[in-house]
Amino acid sequence: MLFLSIKGRINFSWLERYRQFCEQRYWQQFQKAFEFMAFNKELVILYGSDHYVIVFNPSYINKSGKRRLYLASIGRTVPKPARGDLRLEV
Repeated sequence: MLFLSIKGRINFSWLERYRQFCEQRYWQQFQKAFEFMAFNKELVILYGSDHYVIVFNPSYINKSGKRRLYLASIGRTVPKPARGDLRLEV
């Protein structure tokens, strides 16, 4: 639960600063399988309201934005799209 409360990018060395465990302990724990669906379900049951919408978007989003097909390969002749162009489709 510690890594859910820290803003921004984190690594195991930073987690070591916040708790008594060493970096290797966090590395070993993150290598284990984790049931995200069950964890999210429990959070929703404990803290959610009675109205729910389930959305799953399996599309892959590039982190760097360097491999977008609509960017021009020579120069910047095509304007760069706005960042954060995710959509919620119902």
